[in-house]
Amino acid sequence: MNHQHLPFIILLITGSVICLHPEDMGAKLNDKKQGDRVYPTKNERIRQDHAFKLPQHESLDQLNDNNQRFNFEINHSSEDSVFSASSVIKRKDFIKKQRAKFKIPFDLMYLEEMNETLLPCSPAATGLDSEVTAAVADAIRTVIVTHLHLVFMSEPDICLLNMLWAKGIVLELLDTHSWWIRLFDIDYQSHTQHVLVGSLEWIVVTMEKVKLLYNNSSMNAFNTRWIWVPSFVESDESVSTPWPSRKVSFSNVLNELTSSLQEGMRGIVVFSDRKPSHLYPYETTNASLIKRYVKIGSITAPGDGSWTLKTSSSWFHGNFNILRPLWPRPSFDLQNRTIRITCLQKPTVFEYKEGGGLDEAVGYANDLMLIARRHLNFTDVLVPIDGFGNKDSNGNWNGMVGVLHRKEADIAPLDFTPSYDRSEVVEFGYPVGEDIVLILSKAPAEITKPFLLLQIFSLEVWACIFASALSLGIALEILVKIESILSHKSSWKTWTTRQIGNSLKIFLYQGSTHWPLGAGGRIAASSGLLIALVVGSLYIGSITAFFAIPFRSKPIDTVEELLRSSVRLAIRSKTNTYSTMVQEEDGILHKGRDRVGLFSGTEINTWEFFRIIADGTYALVDVYSSAVGSANSFEKRNEKCKFYISKEAVRTDADVFAFMKNSPIFYQFDKTMQWLRYFGIIEHTKRRYYSVACEVRVSSGGIRPMSVIQVQGSFYVLGIGLFFGFVIFLVEVIWPNAP
Repeated sequence: MNHQHLPFIILLITGSVICLHPEDMGAKLNDKKQGDRVYPTKNERIRQDHAFKLPQHESLDQLNDNNQRFNFEINHSSEDSVFSASSVIKRKDFIKKQRAKFKIPFDLMYLEEMNETLLPCSPAATGLDSEVTAAVADAIRTVIVTHLHLVFMSEPDICLLNMLWAKGIVLELLDTHSWWIRLFDIDYQSHTQHVLVGSLEWIVVTMEKVKLLYNNSSMNAFNTRWIWVPSFVESDESVSTPWPSRKVSFSNVLNELTSSLQEGMRGIVVFSDRKPSHLYPYETTNASLIKRYVKIGSITAPGDGSWTLKTSSSWFHGNFNILRPLWPRPSFDLQNRTIRITCLQKPTVFEYKEGGGLDEAVGYANDLMLIARRHLNFTDVLVPIDGFGNKDSNGNWNGMVGVLHRKEADIAPLDFTPSYDRSEVVEFGYPVGEDIVLILSKAPAEITKPFLLLQIFSLEVWACIFASALSLGIALEILVKIESILSHKSSWKTWTTRQIGNSLKIFLYQGSTHWPLGAGGRIAASSGLLIALVVGSLYIGSITAFFAIPFRSKPIDTVEELLRSSVRLAIRSKTNTYSTMVQEEDGILHKGRDRVGLFSGTEINTWEFFRIIADGTYALVDVYSSAVGSANSFEKRNEKCKFYISKEAVRTDADVFAFMKNSPIFYQFDKTMQWLRYFGIIEHTKRRYYSVACEVRVSSGGIRPMSVIQVQGSFYVLGIGLFFGFVIFLVEVIWPNAP
């Protein structure tokens, strides 16, 4: 290679590198500033966050041109009918693709922090100025975004989309038709957020229709957040916009929106009247740099049933000036508001008097309502009804559930067990306690044992005692015989059974004059005396224990014991216990379905029903509050218990209060019950009503004399002894010469 051409080759290679990587080369030169420390600009920070590089624009005109092409593509794209009535798209992927296509930077609203000149998002063209879009983005960030829907009356506002994208807010962009379809598919318990952008008239008409969904319990008022953005433009014949050209004050916006809402809704309105703010801290002659004053109103409900939209804050220069909470919690002062309470007669839970109110009723649920009334300041009206509520063959609900579903009452303060079917028409609150399903059966009875004196020991023990006495007698007889032979007083040919009788007398605590005289015989006899002492002590102790603690029949503590017994099952009809534990094949009581007797709630509260429980014909399987609450009505203090409560629970259910769906007092009552349970007030209240009277031990005032039942066994043994003695006497008379 010619060395003269070497400089030209180096220059060519260097120039190619610079041409291929101008941006990287410039970045490396900029990184050398301020002592090798890198201070990225705003665009560079955004590029780092979004995984692809943004181009450097030579001029603002080029950026504006690309932005206009981007806006046109967004509004007129035919790809997948982006904004057609049948399309629901995620704005994140679509706008990201369009940005990459037209090379639009993410900080579209402001080129640099030092440059406050507004970019081509023009209020006259879109209906929303940059301050409103920024305020809307900040307002959305005041809620926990789960399912955010952005709906425009007409064409989407690109400035607002850009701002929400820059803030990192994930949402669904919907046209009005698709949004309405989505509303009907939303589950009642879902947490959703909705941003409506359009004319005031359109927003008012839309919310009037939304109220129908609230009234039909299709939407949850407490879980839904609304952000209304009325958009107006000034008269300009050169600009065609979908919004009416008129000036409206913020107070007019609040008043018109208030009339379209209903109690329980939660939302804010973001509005700018296009007046320069007096709060702008810098003097400038450039009108485009003056930040406009954005007003925000929120719903205020004092608790008496009224509601209104009031100014709650303002947004200026990226900050909120809070006057009152944007999302205020419902008032805990109901201002003597009338609350309709549906109820039924249930012992220990809620027992009302005809024509009376909470003051005349009794029960632990009634006591909780009295506490809530003092705390929440309301007036009560009782709406009595029969039954908790079930769906009939026509699909209509009866009982308390039906009353709440028809919005004839606000709350049912009874111990409901939540179920899926009921949750579709009413709303259940926080559990006020646990209600176990148990078995209520006949109380264990004292067992009379006529032959107790013989039943204290088993047959094996009696056999051992007799064998021990016989063995001891034979051993003593041998020892006595050996002693007689050694002393030449007797011979091996003469035998007696005297020592066998003596050994039997030992176990009967009887004496004898013919004990062995030798040391061996006395040691053997002493061992027999020791065994007799132990056996006799055990025998006497067992008799004493029987007199002190009488024998009782074995109670029913588990489902297995209930199914093994001959007792039939009594269950309340139309309850979760029957449907889930008996009817279902995997239910714990399904095997005993042939022995189930169904009873209505009215029958269970009568003595005729509990009489067949007390005599052991049936055993009631029901929740604690119903079974024990009703049974206590027939128990008396200082008397023997008629019923027995199983020690093991069949199942544990939750006790909850039921509310009308979208009830404006749901939050207040639910929070009150949570506090009462947290501080133990609910358990303390229930304990007063569920103490079993017959379990209380009361002093009898002295030792009670023993009854004939307790000592009848000894008389039976005496009678048997006399009978056998008489039989033996007859044998001796008939056969006097018998051996």
